[in-house]
Amino acid sequence: MVSDVIMTRKRSTRRELKRSDSKLTRRDAISYLLGLGTAAIGLNIPFIQRAWLNQLNTTTLSPEQTAGEITDAFELIEQALDVGQTKIYLPAGNYSVSQRISIANRTDVEIYGDGSASTILRLGDNVRQTVLSLDTVDGVYIHDLQIDGNRFNQPYSPPTPHYLGAVPISGIGAWNCSNILIEDCFIHDCRVFGVTHSKCTDCKVLNNSIQNCDANGVNIDNASGGSRTVVRGNTIDGASDVGITGSDAVDYTVENNLIRNILLDTSPFEQNTHIGLACESAASGCKNCNYSNNTIENVTGGIWVENTVGLTAIGNLICGIASPINSHAINIEATVSGADIENNTITGIPAHMQWTIVQLSAPSGIFKNNVIYANGNLAIWPSNPPGWYLSGNQIN
Repeated sequence: MVSDVIMTRKRSTRRELKRSDSKLTRRDAISYLLGLGTAAIGLNIPFIQRAWLNQLNTTTLSPEQTAGEITDAFELIEQALDVGQTKIYLPAGNYSVSQRISIANRTDVEIYGDGSASTILRLGDNVRQTVLSLDTVDGVYIHDLQIDGNRFNQPYSPPTPHYLGAVPISGIGAWNCSNILIEDCFIHDCRVFGVTHSKCTDCKVLNNSIQNCDANGVNIDNASGGSRTVVRGNTIDGASDVGITGSDAVDYTVENNLIRNILLDTSPFEQNTHIGLACESAASGCKNCNYSNNTIENVTGGIWVENTVGLTAIGNLICGIASPINSHAINIEATVSGADIENNTITGIPAHMQWTIVQLSAPSGIFKNNVIYANGNLAIWPSNPPGWYLSGNQIN
C-alpha cells in the first residue's frame, strides 16, 4: 500500500511533507529531488498527488532519522539547492557537516529543523570552514537548528599579525546579503564567531543561544558596506574577545541580550580581550549604534567604544567585572563623538580597580542618570570632563 503524503504547517513560514507510515531514506529523498524516478533506481518512492507537485519548489523531502544514523547535511542541502529547492526542512536527528554549506546568489531560502535541541548539525573534524555560508543572498530564514562548530577539532594557526586575515571557521557567516533572519538557534563551540555578517543590510539575529565561541559571539562588520542589523534577545555565554561587536557598523541595534562569561582564552587572534559589547573599527568607524537594555555579566570590559559617530547606551546592566587589572565597565575612547549614555547600572565591581570604572575620553557627550556601585573605586574619569553633560548620576 502506498503511503499518503500529508502537508502540515508548523508556522506560517514552514511547510514540510510527511509520510504516514514508512521511512524515507536519504537516498530516496535526494534521488527524488534530482528527478531520477523510481523506475531508474528501483527505489520505493511514495506516490505524490499532482496537487502537491507545485509545492516542491518550496519544500525539501528530508530523511527521517533512524536510531544512531548520522546524515551529511552538506550533501542534503547542496543537492536540494541544486534542483531549485528553497524551503529545506531537517527533521530531528544528528547531521554531520563534511564541507561548508554554501548558499550563493539566491533569494528566499529557508532552512529549519525541529528545534535547537533536536536538529543538530556538527562540523566534521578538520573541516576548518564555516558551517553555513551565505553569499549575495536576499531573504534567508534560518531557525530552529543546533549548530555545533566542533572547535576542539578544528586546528588553526593565526595569521601574523594575529588580528588580520579572514578566518572562515564560524557557525553562520554572511557576505553581501540582505534580509537575513537567524532565529531560535543554538550555536556553540565555533572556532571563531558564532554569527558573523559583513556588508549585509536589513538583517536580524533574534532569540538565539550562542555559546563558547573562540572569538566573538556575534560579529557585525559594515566596513565594505551594508547597514541596519538588529541583534536582539540572544544569550551569549562564553567567548574570548567580545560577546557582541560592531566593526565599522552602521545603524546598528543591539538590545535585550544577555552577555556573560566572556572569559575564554582561546582567541584565534590571540587577543582575549574579554569585552561584553564593543564598537570597533578597521576602516571608517561605526555610525549610529544603539546598545540598550542588555545585561553584561562576568567580563573584563563591559562596554568599549572607539571610532564611532553616534552612540546610544541606555538601560544596560553591567554586573560583574571579573578582574581589577586593565578593566573598565564603560570606556568611551577619544575617537568617539555623539555619545549618549543614560540610565545604566554598574555593579559587581572588584575592590582595588587599577583603572577607573567609567572612562570618558571623548571630547563631548551625555552621561546622566546612571547608577554606579563603586566599591571604593574611582567611579568616573575625568570626574568633570570638559564638553560632557553629567547629571543625575548616583555613585554608591
